[in-house]
Amino acid sequence: MTAPVLSLIVCSRNDDYLGKAVWRLQTGLNLTARTIHQLGLEHQVEIILSDWGSETPLENALCLSSEAARLVRVLEVPPATARTYQQDAPFSEVHALNAAARRARGEYIGRIDQDTILGRTFFDRFFRLYDGGNSLGFPLDRALMLSNRRGIPFRLASACPPTWVIDRFIRWFGRRLPQAMPLPEADYYKSYVGIWLIHRDRWFEIGGYDESFRYINWMEVDMILRLEPECRFVNLGRIIDHAVYHLDHMHPLVYWGAKGRVRKENPVRDRDHLPPHKRPNGSDWGLARDPLSTRAYRLKPAEAERAAEQITRARWGAFVGRTTWFGIRWLSDRIAMGLLIALGWGLGRVLALAPSWRARMRGHREALRGHPMSRWPAVLRSRRIARRDATRRSTS
Repeated sequence: MTAPVLSLIVCSRNDDYLGKAVWRLQTGLNLTARTIHQLGLEHQVEIILSDWGSETPLENALCLSSEAARLVRVLEVPPATARTYQQDAPFSEVHALNAAARRARGEYIGRIDQDTILGRTFFDRFFRLYDGGNSLGFPLDRALMLSNRRGIPFRLASACPPTWVIDRFIRWFGRRLPQAMPLPEADYYKSYVGIWLIHRDRWFEIGGYDESFRYINWMEVDMILRLEPECRFVNLGRIIDHAVYHLDHMHPLVYWGAKGRVRKENPVRDRDHLPPHKRPNGSDWGLARDPLSTRAYRLKPAEAERAAEQITRARWGAFVGRTTWFGIRWLSDRIAMGLLIALGWGLGRVLALAPSWRARMRGHREALRGHPMSRWPAVLRSRRIARRDATRRSTS
């Protein structure tokens, strides 16, 4: 069998992480697989699903289309093995993804989240690059390609609509959806991950993710900084028009730092905090010593028909009703956010009478410029943490 060009790796578990996790996973897999088949790329792309420590196999809970089933290969990591590697972390993405990457067959490895949908533009432009069109100006196998993602609004995703509704929403509004916390070009390597894509030789060269990073954040940045001396970073989002769509699972009015408060974070990595080692894991990275292998997804008899029906049935009345309800709820969120901002602005005008508060408010305005309203809490939180860390460093 000919090896595929691209291996997409994704990790998950059969639980209800942040609500309806299984629905988000199967929606992402079904729609991504549908695009792959529409483009005739089914022999050039594979999807490795790393099932990390599920007590009941994740495969039993999924409802995949026949298109997705032909592309997906499952890597089951037993619960006891997962607990050994993740230790005090609730879920170790780095181990789950390294295990998938180690067993992937593709020439390129692309890491996506479990609730991510890859759009047609991504596949069109990546394979054009692979075939030598629109060259980057240096070898593609030396490119470190990262794309930010666009958010499918929480109000729509949380309703778990049929797959065809999400598909049509992306086709109609995909290019208008906001990016997840857009960053300046110089800091783009710290973006939210829509897809992180490199040649398999680069992955094996450094042993993948640092497996001590079993908490949250900074895993991709760490890899980028370890590879950068020999490779070049590429803003893939600009090339593919950020055609990577994330099914948002956090309410826009919820404090965006909530997850960070309850889960431990990995050490900060940026150009001021470089990784100490290029290859931190040793030769047995990716659970090499464990007798694990991928196998084809087992399609259940009625599953393909049910999943296909979700994609192809276009009941316009139901679609209009769902879309109208989503619009009303989305607008109510924006009105509530606007009222909170107006209240904060009024309070800020009172506090701005003091010179120190004037400077602080000016800094907040500069930091928020260019970011969508729903990301403002996260931006302000990051700014506060950076100021706190700078104060600690100056006093130590």
